[in-house]
Amino acid sequence: MTLGDGIFWSTVLILLATGIYYLSAKKKWKIFGKMLGLLILVGVVISGGVWGWLKYQDRPQVTTTLGGISLGMEPVEVSLELGEPTNKIALNEVDDPRPGSEFGLTWIYASSGSSRLVVRFYGSGSKNLTTAIICSSDIYAKVAGVGRYDSEEQVIERLGEPTNVSISPGGTSKWISYEKWLACFQIEKGRVTDVGLTRSGKIEYLVEYGEE
Repeated sequence: MTLGDGIFWSTVLILLATGIYYLSAKKKWKIFGKMLGLLILVGVVISGGVWGWLKYQDRPQVTTTLGGISLGMEPVEVSLELGEPTNKIALNEVDDPRPGSEFGLTWIYASSGSSRLVVRFYGSGSKNLTTAIICSSDIYAKVAGVGRYDSEEQVIERLGEPTNVSISPGGTSKWISYEKWLACFQIEKGRVTDVGLTRSGKIEYLVEYGEE
């Protein structure tokens, strides 16, 4: 407790003791009861307002930024922001192209710990790639209020049923996606291991369970 806190609470106690002495001497307990009831009512109203505001602030929201970068950024913008990636997976032609996504490039930023940031670029050519997928395993990263180690049940309780589910070939992990929030989450053993943003609204494994 700081000196200021001590002075504040000492003042409160002195005023409280003075008020109780005054009420005892003047026999004004009825007035005191009315004032106390009014204070309780005001307190309830204020507490309800604060609770409602906090719930409103905690609501899921669409975001386009994760790990310090945003969807739609060009590779040079990402490198200016984050520096040289730890690993680059060379530009390749996408097998099942959609308009504007014929080519892809992946950058990986790995920290000294276990966390990593994966950035996937798409474009119609090698000269016009932009960020389309951002995934992070950082413990502090959150998308739509969901973070690493949240359970799958918590994700569904917060965001509802996913709009797309993609299961890995080995059947040990899956990506659940929410198109409305541009959000996706990798689930292993019932918990979130990676959070992501995706321009298309979903992430899918190149080869899914049962397609081997």
